[in-house]
Amino acid sequence: MAAGDAPCHCGEDLGHHDAESEAAGRHAAVHQGKHGAGKHGRHCCRVESSTHPWRASRTAAPAAAPLKSPDEFTVLGTPQNRIDALDIVTGRKKFGMDHQVPDAKPTMVRRPPTINGTVETVHNADVVARMPGITDVAAVEHGVAVRGETFSQCIDALRALEVTWGPGTVDGESDDTVLRKIKASALPVIVPPLLTKKFDAEFTFVFASNSPLEPDNAIADVRADPAEIWASLKVPIVAQREIATRLGLPQKAVTVHVVEGGGSFGRHLFHDVAAEAAEISQKMGKPVKLSWSRPDNFRQGRTHPMCVSRVRATYALGNVLSYEQRHTGSQTDFGHGLGEMITSTAAKLPVAGNLTFAETIYELTQSSPYDFGVTTQLLNEVPLKFNTGSMRDIYSPNVACARELVVDRLAAKMGKDPVELRREFLKDERLGAVLDKAVDEGDWGRSLPPRVAQGIGLHSEYRGAVATLVEIGCRQETVNRKIRDAVTGPRVTKALMVIDAGFAINPAAWRPR
Repeated sequence: MAAGDAPCHCGEDLGHHDAESEAAGRHAAVHQGKHGAGKHGRHCCRVESSTHPWRASRTAAPAAAPLKSPDEFTVLGTPQNRIDALDIVTGRKKFGMDHQVPDAKPTMVRRPPTINGTVETVHNADVVARMPGITDVAAVEHGVAVRGETFSQCIDALRALEVTWGPGTVDGESDDTVLRKIKASALPVIVPPLLTKKFDAEFTFVFASNSPLEPDNAIADVRADPAEIWASLKVPIVAQREIATRLGLPQKAVTVHVVEGGGSFGRHLFHDVAAEAAEISQKMGKPVKLSWSRPDNFRQGRTHPMCVSRVRATYALGNVLSYEQRHTGSQTDFGHGLGEMITSTAAKLPVAGNLTFAETIYELTQSSPYDFGVTTQLLNEVPLKFNTGSMRDIYSPNVACARELVVDRLAAKMGKDPVELRREFLKDERLGAVLDKAVDEGDWGRSLPPRVAQGIGLHSEYRGAVATLVEIGCRQETVNRKIRDAVTGPRVTKALMVIDAGFAINPAAWRPR
């Protein structure tokens, strides 16, 4: 942005201030058309500048932005085919691992036995460097990297390495110690069961790997000054700055190329792999094509945090009078911010930075669809040094799961059918509609074989309404079935999902589903 340009508070460029003030008004209209009026109504966009004193006190005049009726849409709401569908089904589509850069040879990392462990000594680096195909061996922040002609040769070299490891960030922790810290940090439920009955429940959710379908990978070519990175990234602005800092280079010396990846589910909000590839390339002085193995992802990659949801509900005379949910977990890392530097930096502040960010996300996404009287849903997180991330829907999978299980328990306590209890207390007509459809299509309440059960759950988020009806089998022949190298147990035998997604921007996307 040139001197004198004015930024809109949504991050868009209004152009140079020599333009008449009407230009700012036109932008405000466009802004409202694109983003909606929101809670600020027509005043959601304003222009400020101290560059030109004679304009410093002037602000853009409010501008009305009449929105189109959906009947007037010519693109939105019309079926659009995928431009890459043919490449996908014929195997020609290229993902991160398919990308090629001259002389960027396969590279992998021998990783420590503990999370974020460090390297103290590599005892046989010279021996490993002479193995077939291996070109380089280098110790990096959290492991020992090897570069070779093939990934198979890299794997052989990793297995041959003899390393003395230093401490990691959570060496003294275990599932038990983390769980105790989480439970100790839970905010209290406060509604006393005065002249009412209460139901208390507690649900524990373990760490879950945030691994995308395609193993993490990146290409880096770092020379004395310029550096080029190719990786699947969702926040390349933050990645560019932090990689430059890690390399000791000015930000303008780092070029980041965003490559399409095979899935993300929140994993590519973080650029760990790209930064590690850059460090390896810098230390070896050669371009590298880094790939994490699937065990790397599970053991050292990002995870959905361990968490506990405690719920108390009070009820009397057929009514639910209060609902309190206290969700507590290991800290969810929001260090990526919202894709730009301000929120990324704010999330890393030592005093309430990440927790404030987390609480904001929680408040914006979590609510109860039921009219359960006095309702409170609160979050607290414990700042442990695990590699966590914003895995698909962040808090909803655990918070909503606990809530729906409690609704089932309440129905049993109150002597009501789970569907009827939901119908009675639902606040959202769209959720009621998908619930009714699921009940009809899934044949809720039908006669079932012994040790087979039905379950139903609801959730509303991002302007969508979803009902899910499942049947699960717990018969002995199911629970005790023999599968090689697997643990057996109850089995979902039927799953029906009814979705009201609201306005379908591309109806063609629904056809395969």
